[in-house]
Amino acid sequence: MPTPLDRFFVDAADDAETAVHRVRVALAILAWSRLALFKGGEMFSGEPKHVITTVVLVLGVLLSALLLRGLRRAEDKRPWLTLSPLLDAAYVLGVVMPGVVWPRASYVGVLLQPDFGLWLLIATGAGFRLSRSAVWSGAAGAFASVGLLVGVDLTSNTDRIGYGAAEIALAAVLLLGATGLAYSMDSWMRRLVARGADEAVRGERARQRLGAYLSAEVAELALREEATLGGERRDVAIVFSDLRGFTRTGEQVGPDELIGQLNAYLEAMVAPIHAHGGVVDKYMGDA
Repeated sequence: MPTPLDRFFVDAADDAETAVHRVRVALAILAWSRLALFKGGEMFSGEPKHVITTVVLVLGVLLSALLLRGLRRAEDKRPWLTLSPLLDAAYVLGVVMPGVVWPRASYVGVLLQPDFGLWLLIATGAGFRLSRSAVWSGAAGAFASVGLLVGVDLTSNTDRIGYGAAEIALAAVLLLGATGLAYSMDSWMRRLVARGADEAVRGERARQRLGAYLSAEVAELALREEATLGGERRDVAIVFSDLRGFTRTGEQVGPDELIGQLNAYLEAMVAPIHAHGGVVDKYMGDA
């Protein structure tokens, strides 16, 4: 049976993936707007790399919506959370690849382009999904995509690229660092959530125990940090209430009826006391 903490992680995963989907849509709109603004003539004339980029942007948004729908409907959300960073990696790869296959005149290699920062974001962002498998899939997607792009550079753009083995090693170190950061964030968030949930459960249990003897207001006061041991002086009104003839009545009626009458009395008396901030100190009566 799922624990409250498990349900929290499920809800958090849904919320996180919803936010990621919105970011994907926003970035797709911005990317296409930039393409239309600066390369509109080439795009509308059927330039292959711009047409492919447009198709990838639209397809990525559709796949993101399908992934979010599947995540919300699934009982086991881990496979969907694992797929999410892979979709990010494939999405960015599809957008960047046309520029590597059909490079512009000033192209000097994918590792020296601002686009490389997107892979670091993908690897790091996987740590916010509250799923350890998502961390590893984000790292795998980033490494595989960058490796593929570098491979295209080394085979097709050797006369253009301005990086070598040192820059490739640096890129690998940066991706490893991003993966380590994602892992640390995932672990930290899990510990933080578990600690907060544990404190909340303990507080609720203490509140329930106090609520059996104190009014809600007094119980809350006792749980606050500013409440101190030793008590305080206050003017109070004390009410003693007695059931006249309770012993004789208890001898004349059955136990079920007696308990019913007693519960009715307590329900009528305790609620107004608590409503006015009072406290039921104790019950005394016949054993």
